[in-house]
Amino acid sequence: MSKLLSHSCVAEISPLIARPQYDYKNRKPGIVHIGIGAFHKAHQASFTDDMMAQCDGDYKIIAVSLRSAKNRDLLKQQDYLYTAIERSTSTEHARIIGALETVLVAPENPQAVIAALTKPEIKVVTTTITEKGYCLLPGNTGLNMDHPDIQQDLANLNSPKTMIGFVAKACLNRMEQGLPGFAFISCDNLPDNSHLAKKAIIDFANIVNIELAQWIEANISFCNSMVDRIVPAVQDKDILDHSSKYQYLDNALVTSEPFRQWVIEDNFKTERPPWDLAGVLFVNNVAQYEKLKLRYLNGSHSALAYLGKLSGHKYIHQAIANKHLHQLVVSLMEEMKLSLHKQMAFDFDAYGATIIDRFSNQEIQYETQQVATDGSQKLPQRIFAPLAELYSQGHVSQPLCFVVAAWLCYLQGKNESGASHEISDPLADQLTAIMSDQATSSTAKLEKMIEIEGLFPEEIKQSAFVQINICEKICAINTSGVIAALQDHQ
Repeated sequence: MSKLLSHSCVAEISPLIARPQYDYKNRKPGIVHIGIGAFHKAHQASFTDDMMAQCDGDYKIIAVSLRSAKNRDLLKQQDYLYTAIERSTSTEHARIIGALETVLVAPENPQAVIAALTKPEIKVVTTTITEKGYCLLPGNTGLNMDHPDIQQDLANLNSPKTMIGFVAKACLNRMEQGLPGFAFISCDNLPDNSHLAKKAIIDFANIVNIELAQWIEANISFCNSMVDRIVPAVQDKDILDHSSKYQYLDNALVTSEPFRQWVIEDNFKTERPPWDLAGVLFVNNVAQYEKLKLRYLNGSHSALAYLGKLSGHKYIHQAIANKHLHQLVVSLMEEMKLSLHKQMAFDFDAYGATIIDRFSNQEIQYETQQVATDGSQKLPQRIFAPLAELYSQGHVSQPLCFVVAAWLCYLQGKNESGASHEISDPLADQLTAIMSDQATSSTAKLEKMIEIEGLFPEEIKQSAFVQINICEKICAINTSGVIAALQDHQ
């Protein structure tokens, strides 16, 4: 049996596995990350690991799970070490990451999370909690005060459940103890992500204590960021294959593509970790990078997820290999370019080609079903916003209408062969009730979907022409299947 990865066995591991190039055992924490999962381990933690190899600062990460103890339990057995594997079609590079100090499980001990966030040596708080973790109102206009978890946190601030509650309580502690603030960096796929978090946190703080809201405004830096790396869910086969090849067991390993990118708004009021040593780009304004990535990469990813899932493709790389889905993505990117080219000078075609190459990486087993989750939270900024913008310019985007139609068909809960799939979405009950009603026409279903507050932009709500286009594509997909429907429209 292979030995479990730990401090004691690192020296015995094959030299083909890269080790941390710094004294990871004796560095101290300077970052709290809320929402540990595969993406954080393959992205922010890998950047931080590389940064600490090139500087003497204390920037190890105290990670927080807001829900499950699974990551903590796996990592604790391994002294919080894990392997990050980068895979392309021709190469594989594996390294051990030493950037994690510990993992806290919020439901088990919320006070420990608050204490960690309050420590004056913590310079930065980062988050990957997905769009729904910010508890925002429809349309992302502010904090949803009626959200049950927000109500719970307001009533029990010493034992919060949400990121909002934990950050607000830690800020209250810092204010009362005369401690400095920190930088807050959202790493979720939301436009204006940290600024949206700021609005939500200050909305919450104004209910708790007006002075707290003022203190947050003056002492906490909210730095928008754009993150990019394709990180699929780890399969048992990944763990078994790695153990067999290198003779050590790592139950917490992660896999990713080689490409990675992190762009951070440089408005720090406190110490800024020198992530630029590891390739992070600090800029004055992240907005253009955010919009470009959300529309080109995330929008295309969602398109492949829904169209691919409906047409029987399990993985993204299989979907992009289909010539009709490939052409849909190319056409979709042309539409995204129309929505962006007046706002920024950029080589859109080269960027799009790079994204298609990344999607085509057969070593990254990214399931269409995984990408398809939380569509009501993702599609407004990825698909609906550019559709509305182009319509306001007098152009009805057929590829974008196709993606909307595919999402609505996906919500029916079956692919075109009749195989069922789970709908994982905060609005799942409401969405599936509408779309699975066999007695209702596509037109009536779309009308009900459009009535959902904050989901579709006003331009789409007011345009019968756009709605007719979407309904025609729903009917085509349901009648003929995805590929035949695409052939008729390409």
